[in-house]
Amino acid sequence: MKADPLLTRLWRLARRQILETLGWSQGSAFRADRPGPARRMKVPAAYGTPHPLEADYRLLGAPLGADLPRVRSCWLRLVREHHPDRFADDPGRSREAAETMVRLNAAYERIRADLSRRA
Repeated sequence: MKADPLLTRLWRLARRQILETLGWSQGSAFRADRPGPARRMKVPAAYGTPHPLEADYRLLGAPLGADLPRVRSCWLRLVREHHPDRFADDPGRSREAAETMVRLNAAYERIRADLSRRA
């Protein structure tokens, strides 16, 4: 007996939503609760591949696929929070803030270059 196409489509949509909620993407590895080798979750290619800059958007706290003004505002908020000059009296925290700023700036530049290339 053939499955109803509508039910099949609904099942696929529900499964996709569950996978996205759990943060699993195509080809991501995860460990089962019991000891053993890492298992690969098989997700059909129809669900698509993750965005190449997904980690950068997540680092900046911007929604995936946001426009440049939104990304810039998220970046500026984090710059104000993590700027090394805020921790001038604590060399350790200042050094950590400088490293964080390098990562934030690199992520912003990659997203900015990608968005300007698309426009």
